[in-house]
Amino acid sequence: METDWHIRRSSRMSELIHRSERSEIVTHTEQKRVIHKSQLVNVSVTGTTVAVQGHSLRSPSSAETSPRSIGITLISPPSLSLRSPNGLSIEPIELGTPFTAEQLDEKRANRKVYDYLCRLLEVRNWLVECLQTADVPEEIQLEANLSNGVLLARLANFFAPDIAPVSKIFDFDQSRYKKEGKPCYRHTDNIMMWRRAVRAIRLPEVLIPETVDIYEGRNINTIFCLYALAIRLFRLRRGPPIRNQAGNAQFPDAVMEEMQERLKDSNIPAFSDLSGILDSTPSDKDSHTIAILELNKAIDSKEDLLKRLKNHDAGILYVNDRLIDNYQALLKDTKNLQQQGSILDREQIQKVVTKVNEIDALQRLDILFGKGGNFDLSEMTMILDDLQQEEVMQHAIPIYGDVLYRTRKSQRMPLSVQQVDDIVASVNACVRVKLSTLGNDAEELFEVLSNPELHCEDILNEQLKSIYLEELKNEYESKDKNFVLFADRIQAIVREVNSVTPQQRNVRSIRNAVEKNDEATLQIALQNIVDAKPEYVTYYLVTLRNVTYATMVEIEDVVRSVNIAVLRAEEKGRKAVYINRLLLEGKRNDVQKALLTSWKDIVIADNSIDYVARLEDELTMRKRSLGKDKIGGNIEGNNVVVDKEFSYLPEKFEAGVLYVNTTDNTIATQSPENINEWFLTSVDIENIIKKENDRVISEANRQREEENILAERKRREEAAIKIEQAWRRFRIRKDIDELKNSNAPSLRVVRTFIKTLVSTKEDAEEETEIEDNKSRVTKLINTNRNMDEQLQDLDKRIGLLVKNRINLQELIDHGNKLSKEAKDTDWLTAPSDAKQDRERWNPFEMIAYHMQTEPHHLTRLIANNYTKPEVLVDFFKRGMLPLFNFVADEREEFLLASLIRSILKRDIDGLMQPQALRKTPATTVTRILIPMVTDTKVMRPKIAELCKQLELKENQIDFFNLNVDAIYEAYEGHRPKNAKEAVENDQVAHVLNSSKTFLAKWSVMFASALFDKTIKLSRILRFLINSIYIDTKERFPRAAHADIMQGIAGWMYKSFWEQMVTAEIKGDGGSENDNINKRKAISQFIEFGVINIGYGEDKWYLSSLNEAITRINEFAMQLLTPVIAEEEEIYQQHKYSDLLGKRRPILHISLPQLNVLHRYLKANISEMLPDEKDPLRQLVEKTQPPNADQDVYVTLLLHPISIADSSQLQNDPQELFQRTKRYIIECLLCGCRGENVLILLENPTLEREEQKYKELPHSEENKMSLTAKKNQILMNLNGLEANGLVQMINHYQAIVTAIAKDINREREYRKERREQLQHLRKTITQMEEKRKEYIDRLNAYQEYLEKCLDNISITSKRPSIRPDSAKAGKIIKERQSLDVIQKVKCSAEKLDKQGILLSVDGYTTFKEYGKLTIEISTTDRPGIFMITISERKQSPQICEIDFQEILRAEHNEELSMKIGGRVNIHVQKFIAFLNKQFYSQ
Repeated sequence: METDWHIRRSSRMSELIHRSERSEIVTHTEQKRVIHKSQLVNVSVTGTTVAVQGHSLRSPSSAETSPRSIGITLISPPSLSLRSPNGLSIEPIELGTPFTAEQLDEKRANRKVYDYLCRLLEVRNWLVECLQTADVPEEIQLEANLSNGVLLARLANFFAPDIAPVSKIFDFDQSRYKKEGKPCYRHTDNIMMWRRAVRAIRLPEVLIPETVDIYEGRNINTIFCLYALAIRLFRLRRGPPIRNQAGNAQFPDAVMEEMQERLKDSNIPAFSDLSGILDSTPSDKDSHTIAILELNKAIDSKEDLLKRLKNHDAGILYVNDRLIDNYQALLKDTKNLQQQGSILDREQIQKVVTKVNEIDALQRLDILFGKGGNFDLSEMTMILDDLQQEEVMQHAIPIYGDVLYRTRKSQRMPLSVQQVDDIVASVNACVRVKLSTLGNDAEELFEVLSNPELHCEDILNEQLKSIYLEELKNEYESKDKNFVLFADRIQAIVREVNSVTPQQRNVRSIRNAVEKNDEATLQIALQNIVDAKPEYVTYYLVTLRNVTYATMVEIEDVVRSVNIAVLRAEEKGRKAVYINRLLLEGKRNDVQKALLTSWKDIVIADNSIDYVARLEDELTMRKRSLGKDKIGGNIEGNNVVVDKEFSYLPEKFEAGVLYVNTTDNTIATQSPENINEWFLTSVDIENIIKKENDRVISEANRQREEENILAERKRREEAAIKIEQAWRRFRIRKDIDELKNSNAPSLRVVRTFIKTLVSTKEDAEEETEIEDNKSRVTKLINTNRNMDEQLQDLDKRIGLLVKNRINLQELIDHGNKLSKEAKDTDWLTAPSDAKQDRERWNPFEMIAYHMQTEPHHLTRLIANNYTKPEVLVDFFKRGMLPLFNFVADEREEFLLASLIRSILKRDIDGLMQPQALRKTPATTVTRILIPMVTDTKVMRPKIAELCKQLELKENQIDFFNLNVDAIYEAYEGHRPKNAKEAVENDQVAHVLNSSKTFLAKWSVMFASALFDKTIKLSRILRFLINSIYIDTKERFPRAAHADIMQGIAGWMYKSFWEQMVTAEIKGDGGSENDNINKRKAISQFIEFGVINIGYGEDKWYLSSLNEAITRINEFAMQLLTPVIAEEEEIYQQHKYSDLLGKRRPILHISLPQLNVLHRYLKANISEMLPDEKDPLRQLVEKTQPPNADQDVYVTLLLHPISIADSSQLQNDPQELFQRTKRYIIECLLCGCRGENVLILLENPTLEREEQKYKELPHSEENKMSLTAKKNQILMNLNGLEANGLVQMINHYQAIVTAIAKDINREREYRKERREQLQHLRKTITQMEEKRKEYIDRLNAYQEYLEKCLDNISITSKRPSIRPDSAKAGKIIKERQSLDVIQKVKCSAEKLDKQGILLSVDGYTTFKEYGKLTIEISTTDRPGIFMITISERKQSPQICEIDFQEILRAEHNEELSMKIGGRVNIHVQKFIAFLNKQFYSQ
C-alpha cells in the first residue's frame, strides 16, 4: 500500500486534478500555478519571478540583488474569486480596509471559530486528495456526515485495504443515509472498521474517538483524530501531507455564526500539540523492543530490512522504499562503528533514515535547480515533504522555490538541511506578517513580528504596534496586492517607525485619523496646537482631507485658515439672520441699509428697493410652503410672529456647515434638530441680488435686443433651414450607414431606399449600351485576332517571296483579298441574330451556361486531349475562348479562372509532392492557355531589352560551358579522371568561372525583370496562385509552406515566365546557336531558382551558383507571397447570381465559333459526360450544329437546364427565399404599412396599395392580387422557417437583411455598371485603334507590293519604234530616273529618335551620336545600297548592304542587324525607312 501511494504521488504531483462542480485542485507544471479552493491568492512563478531582499533569508549577496529585490510579488488576477464546496467565497483580502474597534474585538473573539474552520478545511482537502473524489461534504457539514462512517471506512480502505476492503463498507454511496437523513445502526460497522485500521498503524489510543461519539455526531475529536492521522500517515509515507491554510481563507459571516453557535459549549483540542503527541514513544514497549531487535537482525537482508523498517511497532518514520539500498548501507556502517554485540536503538535507526532521506532530497533539489529557474514546483514540494518540512504553507510554495533556487545559485555548495529549514521558517514568518497586516490586526501583527526569524524581537516597541501596522499597510498600498515584504524591509520599517520623532508621529496620527474619518482621534492629535478649537474638529477633518501636508507647521496653517473661514461664515450667517428679522418686521429702509453695508460688493444702490421686494417675495413664499408646518404658528400676511422656540439657520462654507441661532445669534457646529428651513441664507440673499442684477441688466439690453430681433429671427430661420437640411443629410447618412454596415437593418431604412431596386430609364439605356458594347467588343476581338493572323501569314509569304518560293502575283492576290476583308465593316454594324429566334438558340444557351459554370465538363474534355497539343490550341482559340467571351468581362474571367483551377486540381490530387506540379499535363495546358488571356506588355519590353543587350558583343564571352569534362576534353584531347582534375586545369577553370559569372549575372537580371514586385500580377493569375495554394494544402496538409510556394513558383515559371525568356529563340548556325544555348541555360537556371534547387556535392564546382539561386528564389517569393496573403476576395461572384438575379449573363459568339465548340463537345461527349442519361449530354447530342459558313453573330441569354426543364429549382429553399424576397419588395414598393415584415403582412391591404400594386410590372407568375401575394408570402415564410433560413421570433429579419444587401448591391452594381461602361468604351477605342494599326500595316504592305510591281513593270517595258513619241519618252524618262543615284544623309541623333538606330559599338552616351552621320545611297545594282558612316576627324567607313538580306532578317524575326561592323539598326523600322525614302515616291 505504501509503495502504491508513493507511485501515485510521484506521478500525480506534476499535475493533480480533482474535478468537481464546486471544488478544484490544479497544479500546472509549465506555469507553476496552484489553484485551491481555500487559497487567498494564486502563485505563478515562471523562471525566477520572485525577488528577495536581505540576508536574513539566507538570500544571495547584495551584489546579486536586482531592482526587483524589494519583496515578493505573488501573481494573481485581481478578479479571482474561487468557490469552495460549501459555497464560501474565498477572495483576496482588500488591503487597507478600515476596521473599527468593535470589528477588531469581534474578530479576536472569532479567532477560535476561524482556526477550527481552517482545520476543517484542511482535513476536507486532505480527504479529497486521499480518496481521489470530489463528493466529500463541505466543511460546515463534514462533522455531521462523519457519523455514518462511510468516509472513515473509505479512508481506512485507502491506507489499510486488508482491514477495510470496499466490499465491507456499508452504504458506500451514502444513498441510505441521504434518504433517511440520519445514520442507522449498521453504519457503526464502518466506524469500527476505521478504528481497527487506525489502531493498526499505532495511532495513539488517546486520539481515537469512541464509536458512539462518532455515531452521535460529536465529531470535534474525530476531526482532531483525522488531523493527527494525516500527520501519522504522511510520516509513514502512506498518505499525502495535510496543507496549512491558516490565514489563507475567508468564511462568510453566516458560516462563522453557525460554527460559533455549534462550538459554544465545546472544548476544541489544541491542534498544535499533535506533533508532540505523535512523537511520544510507542505504547507497547515490549513489542517495540522486539521490533528493534528484529530490525537489527534484518540489516543484511534488503527485503527483510524494508519490512522491519515499516513495522509500526518499530516506530521508524519517513521510510522511503526507493532508498532501501542507502538505508542498508548506512545502517551497516553505523552498526560496524558500534561495539561488537550492541544493537542500534530506534533513535539511531531513525537518524540513519532521516539522514538518507535528507541526502537524497538535497541531491534531487540540486538536480532540480540545475535545470534552471523554470523548475517544477510540484517536484520541489515533494522534496520539501521528504525533508520533513511539516510547516509548509500551501500558497507560499512558489516563494520557497524561488528563495531556495536563488540561495543555491549564490553559493558553490548544495543547500544544507539547515538552510532549507531556515528559509521555510523565514518565508512563513514573512507571509504571516502580510496576513496580519491584511487582517488589520495590530496585536496579532506585533506577535508575528516577534518571531525570531524576522530578527525584530530586540527592536520592537509595544507602544508603537499600531504605527507598525499603519506603516506596513502603507508599504503594501504602494505595491501590487500580491506583493510580500521580507525580513530586511520589515526590519527597516520597524527601525523607521522607532526612529520617527514624536512630531512626525503626530503628523502620521493626524493623517490616519483623517483617512479613517475619526474625529475623536483627530481632536486628541490636534490638542497640542494652540489655535486648535475642539468645536471646529469637524471642519479641520474636512479641510485636511482635501489638502496635502507633511509637517506640523503646515497643519497649524490649515487650522488657522479654518478658524478664519469659520469666523467669516459666522459673520455672514448673523447678517443673514439680521436681514430675515428686518424683513419679518417690515423694516424696508433698514434692509436697504443692511444690504448696502453687508453686500456692498454686489449691490447696485439704485436697485436696492427692488432687492428688498424680491427678498420679501421669496421669504413670503417660503413661509407659506414651509413655515406653517415647521414652526406651528399662525401666519397672517407679513406680520408673522416667530414661535419663541428658537431655531437655527445653516450657513455653508468651504469647510462644512455651521448653524446660527435665529434668536440670540449663537453658533452651533453640529447639526441641531430644529433647523429653520424657510429663512433666507446668505447664499440665498446673494443669489437673489445677482438675479435681480441680471434682470436689470437684461432689461437695459431689452431695447437693444428688440432692434435686432427681426434680424435675429431671420438668421434663426435661415439657421433652422440649414439645420433641417443638415439633419436630413445626417439622417440619410445614418440610414445609409445602417443599410451598409448593420447586421440587422430595420424595415424603415430598407423602405427608405427600396426604390433603388426599381429599374429606371437610365438603367435600361445603360444595360442596352453595355450589351451592344459587349457585342462590339466580341466582334472586334475576333476580327483583330483574324487580322493579326492574316498579317502574320502575309509576313511569311513575303519571306517566301524573298526566297523566290512564291511569285509576286500570288502574294499580291492574297494582299488584295486581305485588304478587301479589312475594308468591309458591315459586320460591325450588322445586328446579331434576333432574340425572337429564341427557340432555335435555346439549347445552345443552356449548353453554354453549363460549360461556363460547371468546369468539370471542360476539364474532362481537355484532359482527354492532353496528348494532342495542336488540338488543344485549336480548341482554345476557336472554341473555348469565344465561349468565355475572350475574358472581356469579370464574370467570364472568373469562370475561365475556375476552369483552369479545376484542370490544375485534377492533377494536384494525383501528385506525390508539391514541387512536381510543373511537370504535369495541366501545366502544359496552362502554358498554352495563360498567354492567350494574360497581358504581358508590361514585362515583355524589359525582357526584349535584356535579350538585345545579351546579344551585344561587349556582353559576350568566348566560351560558355558548365560541363567541366567536356571543357577539359576540348583542351586536352581526352576526358579527365574526375571533376577535380578538370577544375584544377587553368584553362578549364577560366572557362568555368567566366561561364558561372555570366550565368549568375544574366539569370539574376532576367529574374529581377520577371519578378519585379512593382508589377502587379493579373487578377486571373492571382486567383490561380491562391487556388493552387489552397488545393495543394488540402492535398498535402502536412506540407511546409515553403514547399507549397516552391511548387507554385515552378508552375508559374513553366506556365507564364519561361516563354518570355525563351521567346524568339530562332536562327541557325554560328553565334545564333550560341545565343540560343545561353538563353536556354539562363531559363533553366531561373527555373532552378524559383523552385530553390541548388547544386550539391556531385556538382561541387558549381556550388558557388547557389547564392544566385537563392537570390532568384527570394525575388520569386517576394512577388508571390503577398498574393497568398491577400485577404480580399479577388472575384465577387455568388452562386445564385446568374440563376435568380434579374440580369442573365449574355454571350456574343459567331456561328463558326459556336460550330467549333459544339463539334469538340460532341467529339468528346463520352469522356466529358459519361452518364448517357445526363440531361446535358442528351441536349448536346440532339442539338444540331449551326451553319459554320455563315459568319453571323448570335446573342445567347445563358440559363441552366433546370430553369426551363425541371421543377427542382422551385423546391430549392434558396430559390424560395429569393422569390419571397421579391414578393416583399413588391409590397414595399406598394407602400404597405408595418414596422416589420410580420406586421406588414398582417395589416389589411388598402385600396391605394392595391392600385399601386397593379401599376407594377408583373411576370406571368405574379398575376395574383396584393392580398393573395401577402398570403403566399406567409406560406413561403413558413417553409423557409422549416428550412432554418428565417425566424418568426425576429420578425423574419433575414429577409429584410437580404433586401438591404440587394439594395447595396444594386447601388454598387450601378456604380460598377458605369465603370464597366467606361471600361467597355475604352476597350472599344483601344481595339479600334489596334484595328486601325493593323489596317495601316496592311496598307504599308500593299504599297510595298504595288511598288514592287511598278518596279518590275518599268524595268520590263521597252520604248516603241518611234522613240520621239510621248509614251516612249515617258518610259525612257522613268527608266532614267531609276538609273539616277539617290542619296539620303541623316545624323545618328535623328535615326535614334526615329527608333531606327539602336546602338553604336564604342559609344556609351547619347551625346556621342552628334559626331556621327550616316549616308545611304542607291547603286547601279537593284536592291544594293551603299552606306557611308562618317565620324569627325576620322576617315569615312563605306560598306554595301543588300535589301534582300534585310528582308530575310525580318522573315527570321530578327529584331536587329549590324551594318558597317559597328552600327546596330532596327530591322523593321529600317525597311520602312528605305521604302519611304527610295520606293514610295
